[in-house]
Amino acid sequence: MANPNQVTLVSGAIPAAGTYVTPGFYTGRFPGAAKYLAAQVNFVRDSGGTTLDVYVQTSVDDEQTWADVMNFSLATTSVRKVSAVKTSTALAANVTPSDGTLTANTILSGLLGTKVRVKYVVAGSYVGTLRVDLVLR
Repeated sequence: MANPNQVTLVSGAIPAAGTYVTPGFYTGRFPGAAKYLAAQVNFVRDSGGTTLDVYVQTSVDDEQTWADVMNFSLATTSVRKVSAVKTSTALAANVTPSDGTLTANTILSGLLGTKVRVKYVVAGSYVGTLRVDLVLR
């Protein structure tokens, strides 16, 4: 049985070099709206490629702008990584949100809007797969 709090936003072969974004996923379908977001990235590299940066992003203005809340920096080793953010953590005052520039392997906790998406930037030509799963609570 599928978990209603889990969604897979990326699953399949790593595409050619470039920047890719998934459609926004509405976090409010969960009772009381989401207060916690966990992400798991499964990166399987068979060959090739240089870097692959995965950004989990949120929007507080109905997809007008996006802000990075997690970065997973991947290179040439197959790996599974996890991160989580929650709204109960105080966000530092006057944070300037970024879109695809959050420091490698960091999070910005305290910010979770009404939509989430994944943006990923592929450098080089990979043979392998990428899967990004999110859990909202």
